[in-house]
Amino acid sequence: MQKRSGRTSAFLANLQHNAEVAGGSQLDATGALREDGRDADVATPSRGLGDRFAQLGEALGGNPEIYHFNQDNVRIDPKRCRPWRFHDRSIDALNADSCSDLIEGFQEAGRQTTPGLVRPLKDDPDGYAYEVLVGLRRWWVCQHMGWRFEAEIRNLDDGEAFLASDVENRSRKDLSDYERAWKYRRSLLEIYSAEGVAAGRAKERHTQESLARQLGKTAGWMTQILYLTELPEEVVAVFSSPHDILVNHARRLKEYLDDSRARARVIAKACELVPNKHRLTAKAVVAQLEKAGKASPSGPERELGVYQGSGGARAVRVERKGQRDLRFDLTRASVRDVEEALDLLRKALMAHF
Repeated sequence: MQKRSGRTSAFLANLQHNAEVAGGSQLDATGALREDGRDADVATPSRGLGDRFAQLGEALGGNPEIYHFNQDNVRIDPKRCRPWRFHDRSIDALNADSCSDLIEGFQEAGRQTTPGLVRPLKDDPDGYAYEVLVGLRRWWVCQHMGWRFEAEIRNLDDGEAFLASDVENRSRKDLSDYERAWKYRRSLLEIYSAEGVAAGRAKERHTQESLARQLGKTAGWMTQILYLTELPEEVVAVFSSPHDILVNHARRLKEYLDDSRARARVIAKACELVPNKHRLTAKAVVAQLEKAGKASPSGPERELGVYQGSGGARAVRVERKGQRDLRFDLTRASVRDVEEALDLLRKALMAHF
């Protein structure tokens, strides 16, 4: 794994220390004044926090050292918070249906079971006091239920916040491949780019490959998930929801989207399917788009070349098969011997391969 800067390493280690103190109790959901007289905006860590930090440490290097956040969390009016600009979820997709599991869990527990992570804002033009870095769904549910939002406060730059949010959300099934892909793309363009470092968003630059190493992933994995950000808008629009688009779908369509003629056919088919998209599964959509991309030209365009043997008859015929493959037909009766056959095939290969 790529060596991290001292400050970044310290931050990542800091994220683990509360594992030792993560078994404390939490206030009731109303956020009332505690019996010990402390302000209701302060609470002890929630159960489950230790697991989260242990996972973070394991995913980002397995450092056995344990460091600290503050042991106390704050309980904030969620209306005083805004989402981080580099968040990895669609705000429009947050509603009572998509968050029903979390709402039910909060109601059953009578509390927010895991704190979020926020950073303070200074002189925000819209009057917000905090920015939600981790726990966007929890923040939305607290706002929906009229509860205070429990969170840890930490002054992080965008690069550090990105690492924390990635580990937090990487294993969550409610975050789609498509959302993850755009999160990585935006981080490369706006956080870890030369411009991002110059603006103070991150301590060090990252390429696609080095970011993958930083996250404990391979360069190939990063390449494939980023294929999703290359899908044309027309193709994205044909899926019932962007949440339905998987890495495998983008990988299957890429070879057709990289060819100008095949790309045009795929986009045309996508536009044709849009009116019926809610009746099509993602699997059916990809199958139809692939079929459109594979469609072979008909008529003269299919035949690329003909080579005659010594007797004057056609001996080798070259055809296009799909967009990338070639087919070579050899008529044995039209060649004198194997040497002539090989010579003609060699000429055809040199001309059309």
